[in-house]
Amino acid sequence: APAGWIGIAGDIDDLRGRQERQQHLMEQLQHQLRNTLAVVRSIARRTAESATNLQDLAAHLDGRIGALARVQAAVTRFPGRGADLQGLIDEELLASHVRQSSRLQVAGPPVRLKGKAAEALGLAIHELVTNALEHGALFRPDGRITVSWSVDAAGPDGRLHFVWEELSGGSPQPGPEGFGMLQLKRGLVYELRAEVAVDFRADGIRCDLHIPLSAGIVPDDDASGEADEAGPAGSAS
Repeated sequence: APAGWIGIAGDIDDLRGRQERQQHLMEQLQHQLRNTLAVVRSIARRTAESATNLQDLAAHLDGRIGALARVQAAVTRFPGRGADLQGLIDEELLASHVRQSSRLQVAGPPVRLKGKAAEALGLAIHELVTNALEHGALFRPDGRITVSWSVDAAGPDGRLHFVWEELSGGSPQPGPEGFGMLQLKRGLVYELRAEVAVDFRADGIRCDLHIPLSAGIVPDDDASGEADEAGPAGSAS
């Protein structure tokens, strides 16, 4: 009889433990859902504020929500590890029907982005690709883009240095700050404590991002090879 009571008590403790873990997971899911809905709401509001017509609103809203969905899929693909930076760039280029070629070079060490870092930087990359297609280097037949990043992990203030540089042969001028520029100049600063510099040059644009590794950025020597999971990129548009 005592052994039976001990067994019952053990089963109850095990059941209680599973219920507590399930409750914790539900709370995490609800928190993540609230955060995602808040981001979608912000995207919709800012897109509406900067849209010039209904067609422009629909196209940009669809693109931004699609970019957010791709980031979320990349983050949940390897729970606990985060999204591969190279993979985020490749998937965004694939979604925009742009392929790497002599006009587009992407290179950098394996880096993983967790949580807000993946979300904020993924949306910023989407805006840079969209701007290049509509107004920048990918809009011009002789335009070129170089995307590179490096990691300085020395000391407690390690940083990721991300560079997006366009040579378009034109003379881009800064226009009104729409969602894309706000995401670069304000979103990354607020979400990731990034230092952002956007330089409009005579022959193109250069965007420099310095993001502290403490914002959720993890150098990962084992991440090489996983960036190709999205498959080959599509043909250039």
